[in-house]
Amino acid sequence: RAAAAEAFATWTGPVARALTDMGVPEERASALATLMVSALEGAILMARAERDVRPLTTVAHELGPLLDAAVRRED
Repeated sequence: RAAAAEAFATWTGPVARALTDMGVPEERASALATLMVSALEGAILMARAERDVRPLTTVAHELGPLLDAAVRRED
């Protein structure tokens, strides 16, 4: 478990930092990074099982607007 947790942290940490760099508030960046990694990992499993890339394209399509909405806008 510890190794798996560490592996996921090595993925979510850089994603959270990148989100913060793009203007996502720090308090949301970690949660969104977890959501992104979880959704993509699930989509990878589904795509393999179904032998179809649609789960991946669906996740990418749905995450886009969510992430756009999370970016802090300068008025």
